[in-house]
Amino acid sequence: MPVQKAPELPPSAEELKRALADLFYVAAQCSTYQRAFARFFPAEAASGAEVHMTGEDRLIFNSLSEANLMFVRKSAEFFKPAGKNDKPDTLYSYRYPGYTRQQWIVPEETYEEFHKRVGHITVREARHGKVAWPIFELTMQARNQWVDFFSVMVTSYAADPEIARYCADCAAALRSESAIMESRALRSLGQATPP
Repeated sequence: MPVQKAPELPPSAEELKRALADLFYVAAQCSTYQRAFARFFPAEAASGAEVHMTGEDRLIFNSLSEANLMFVRKSAEFFKPAGKNDKPDTLYSYRYPGYTRQQWIVPEETYEEFHKRVGHITVREARHGKVAWPIFELTMQARNQWVDFFSVMVTSYAADPEIARYCADCAAALRSESAIMESRALRSLGQATPP
């Protein structure tokens, strides 16, 4: 006879606070591809020039692209509007006090493609070919939403100065990195980056 699992419970108010560090990790990882590109190809990152990678470089940057897209996917799930199939133990932005800006940070159909193409091994590419993800635009949309979230949390957790300060620091760090990414003219990365 199979062991019966206890039902999963939604996070408590204290667990939501403790999870803020996990959320910042997701937000910071949303720009992995861009940070690596700027580090290994600084001249191209500064000028916006396209780089045609081969061999090991292409393999590494394809992996970074997939990882980056997975964190954008996680972000999209976190910020989406409440749904009837939401899992009780999953963190969603609507569970956080004062945060009311739930939206699809990527079009809902793009999220479904993430689910099928990035989150799982499916026959999608064999049937329909590769997708050229606009990685820079998706990343910036996710990062801007994270900045907004942590900015709102500063007010929501004002009664807990340590948590409020942490959220302010997260928002500032994300805002600063987003500004750096934009100033380096990384928009060319939004072009095709298929694995």
